[in-house]
Amino acid sequence: MRGPLDAENWWNSLVESDRALLLYHSGVPEFQVVAVNFSRRLFSGLPDIAKDVVGRTYELNKQGGVYWFGVTVSFNCPLCGKDSLEKAAIGSPTGNPQEINSFILHQKIFCQHCNQLSPKGTDLHADVHQGTYEELKTLGYLMPAPGE
Repeated sequence: MRGPLDAENWWNSLVESDRALLLYHSGVPEFQVVAVNFSRRLFSGLPDIAKDVVGRTYELNKQGGVYWFGVTVSFNCPLCGKDSLEKAAIGSPTGNPQEINSFILHQKIFCQHCNQLSPKGTDLHADVHQGTYEELKTLGYLMPAPGE
């Protein structure tokens, strides 16, 4: 149980204004309204969803300010007619999975069978979820090389 305790100590050590900014920029719309109110509370007084945001932000800081997402992209290749699926991890400065999903759906992706780029207008499906670098690596996502 070291992770949550570390996040708790980290939160409790922050000044009120830093807590408010953290919650305001968390990507959770409800926190934008109550960020100042919650910033006055110690970790133990936060609702569970806020504790989760604090814990993820703490982990993010440990990872050097990068949010990690596991992305699974699938599509039916119009060139070869086969279903293509790719799993990869993406590091991003934003913690918003919807932004990652939108970005992915506007890319051209190589078919895993015919090795051709998907033509413009190909219907892509993306599943995006947040995790740590180690979690995604353990789950078998293709990881970027160090420094990428």
